[in-house]
Amino acid sequence: MAHSLNFAADGTARMMFAGEAPWHGLGKRLEANCTASEALAAAQLGYQMGLSEVFTADMSPVPGFRAVTRLDTREALGVVTDSYTLLQNTDLAGFCEAVVGAGSLETNERPAGRVSETTTFTAEPSPRFS
Repeated sequence: MAHSLNFAADGTARMMFAGEAPWHGLGKRLEANCTASEALAAAQLGYQMGLSEVFTADMSPVPGFRAVTRLDTREALGVVTDSYTLLQNTDLAGFCEAVVGAGSLETNERPAGRVSETTTFTAEPSPRFS
């Protein structure tokens, strides 16, 4: 079974784990109560991304699609439709920390960060699953 991991130029796997090592033995081990930001840094996923036009082999633009690319290396990470909203990994880590807080879920410590009572979250239904 392939692990489908992404590797940095130095050959290290861009992933982390907490607890028991995965079957492939790759990635950086962190303590189980690490923060989302610590996990992001250990997995080497703190880069910024952008959306770029997609072109055919004859350089004709492909309407309705964009490539998700790393801004530092211009590496293409995937192709999405125009309706895709790009979220930065660092923003997602900040969101997770705001929801979960800095406490450990394993020891039931009280979270240090909280979402205020006035914070609202909405999710739009995807036409793909309608």
